Amino acid sequence: MKRNWFYRMLLSSLPAFIIMIILLVAMAFFQLNQLSRHEAKKANRAFLTYVNQSLDSALAAVDQQVVGFLTSASVNEYFYSGLSSDERLVAYNVSKEMYRIVSQTDLIDSMYLYRKRDSAVLSNDMLLKKEQFGDRDFIDALLDETFANYYWSGVRTYRILPNQAQPEKVVSLVRKVPLLTGTHGLMVINMRTDSLEAFISNVFGGNESYYTIHDTKGQLIAANLAGESSGRIPLSELHSEYNLWSYESGILAAQSAVILPVASYAWFAMLLLIVILSIGWIVYSTRRNYKPLETIIGKIQYYSERQREMLNGKTDEFHFIQSALEELVRQTNDYRKQHTDGLLHRRRNLFFDMLYGTAGGQNRLWEAEAKAVGLRSPFEGLQVLVVEIDQYREFESKYTATDQSLLKFLLSSVVKEIVSGREMRVWQEWIGPSQLAVVLQAPSGPNLQHAADDGVDLSEAIHSWLSKNLDFSVTIGVGTQSVTVDQLPESFDMALDMLKYKSVLGRNNVIHSQKVGLFPKSDLYRPVRIVRLLVQSVRTGDEGWPDMFDSLFAEIADGVLNRDEIKSLMQYLMFQIYKDLAHLPDKFSTRWTMEWNAAGERVLTQFEVLDELREGMKELLGDIFLAVRQHLHSNSRGEIVMQVKEYLEQHYADPNLSLNQVSDHFGIKYVSQLFKDEFGENYSDYLARIRISHAKQQLLTTNETVQKIAERVGYQHPFSFIRLFKKLTGMTPGDYRKTNRGL
Repeated sequence: MKRNWFYRMLLSSLPAFIIMIILLVAMAFFQLNQLSRHEAKKANRAFLTYVNQSLDSALAAVDQQVVGFLTSASVNEYFYSGLSSDERLVAYNVSKEMYRIVSQTDLIDSMYLYRKRDSAVLSNDMLLKKEQFGDRDFIDALLDETFANYYWSGVRTYRILPNQAQPEKVVSLVRKVPLLTGTHGLMVINMRTDSLEAFISNVFGGNESYYTIHDTKGQLIAANLAGESSGRIPLSELHSEYNLWSYESGILAAQSAVILPVASYAWFAMLLLIVILSIGWIVYSTRRNYKPLETIIGKIQYYSERQREMLNGKTDEFHFIQSALEELVRQTNDYRKQHTDGLLHRRRNLFFDMLYGTAGGQNRLWEAEAKAVGLRSPFEGLQVLVVEIDQYREFESKYTATDQSLLKFLLSSVVKEIVSGREMRVWQEWIGPSQLAVVLQAPSGPNLQHAADDGVDLSEAIHSWLSKNLDFSVTIGVGTQSVTVDQLPESFDMALDMLKYKSVLGRNNVIHSQKVGLFPKSDLYRPVRIVRLLVQSVRTGDEGWPDMFDSLFAEIADGVLNRDEIKSLMQYLMFQIYKDLAHLPDKFSTRWTMEWNAAGERVLTQFEVLDELREGMKELLGDIFLAVRQHLHSNSRGEIVMQVKEYLEQHYADPNLSLNQVSDHFGIKYVSQLFKDEFGENYSDYLARIRISHAKQQLLTTNETVQKIAERVGYQHPFSFIRLFKKLTGMTPGDYRKTNRGL
């Protein structure tokens, strides 16, 4: 066995020993350096004090000059006088005075005035609104800053305009206007850091000491020999009482060379003897300390064939031990991971089984896992919420997979935190990419009867926090309260059903049975009837179909249909269109199969709210309508049919308008068959639909009797009109007027 670590331990001790000897020798000469260091420190302190006093005096002189400027008549007139036609002249005079100060003072780079009453910024060369000024963030910070007479900023960047490519590095002196209260505005004087360095260099250019000046946040304001920071030896520090800046000064390492005296031969021999004896002691102690390690390696080697093979190679002792420990840790982690994954998988499956009602005889297992996550026995007052991320496709495209996981973790953590704050218990799992199922347990006792209301209030609190703090929205469906665990599937189904009303009630919402119950629930008869009329309008090329389309969606919104009902209605619309297009040439069937049907299915699959469905379906019907119109106008039969339509629209009120009269007028036969071929309905049905349409309009817009309206639309016998009206609309003319007049 090679003793690699024995030699390593030995060689690691020897350099430390030699270094220690050298340090002991160096300490003998330490006192020689103390006197010279003390003197250098004293001189350096005087230098640093002089630098501080000179710079403070120069800055105080600038401050006094600014105070005099602020008390001048032109500045007073600029800040205190009312708005007048001479205000620009006043601003010009003040700006000219600031330009003079900047030009005559080497330290000042720029200055400007901020006036609160109109958020105007006047600098030495321009007048801007604060929103257009490049230094507006600094002004906003100053307005929140509290200071007595003046304020010195730290090192910062200064831009005159927001889009200035190269900002200046400055420190700023701020004065209130007026000086004590600052009720009217502020004055800011900017001094470039390189101007401060130039000032100190001009005064102390020949001094060999280095200096640094830092602001209160530790940012460097000015320094010399900046490139040699690693070789500096600080000797003195002080803080300015005027602007609270920190000053440091010292010498460079190259200037502090110490000349060591030559040791005598006797001293050298003694040192050599000490070194030899120390090395012998190090060898002895290293060998003694290595024995336990050697014993451990022998035992591991004896029990591990794999590690013995590794030892026969180039692996040293500690790699040998490390490999054995890593193998042990790996096996332990694998076992722990398998146990944890199995536990989480079982817990998740039990959660799904209880929600979907497929638990079978696993209630006891569910109760055990529920206790593990914090639910308590008896399992009463349970309620299910389902939190759904709105516009999930946009959510997936906007965030990376990592960000999506973090945001989902944040969402579930917020739900748990808010629920815990209400003294309720919670078990939650993601049941899909966009849906988080939450099982709530209300506190037991007399408050249990209010648990359902608590679930609604809790959902509102969760929704309010998420709306304020996340840049995506969620909709929460609230289920009914479950008295027992076996009733959880009912609560879960109710929560999912509530989410289906998001199509009508909108995203970013909390939907519960009380809210849905506020709206009158209508049957599907009226929307289905409008669907049939809408399809006929599109099929016959009637340009009034968009109004009928809008009526259909108004009926859906007023009736508060859920997503399943809306989808069924739209599928019925698609079926009716397909059935009517079958009467047209084969090209329409081809387009339906290759284009229109797929587009409709895509709209029905992807829509989330009613507006999205309305937009997609209107675009699809518009495309079909244009194709039908083009077909009708592209052949002679279609042109004749369109002329007959226009004729019927003009003469529908004629009670003697018959099929023979129309045939004689246009000189054609088989008008009814022509209508059947082109529109899928015969002549009499089409004429009846026109007359009833005009009758409905007059019922809603006039107070005429039913008999009078019947005569106006071409019916001599009111009973025939009423019978036909009820056949087409499902109600009598009188009932229609009562039901729809208010709308």
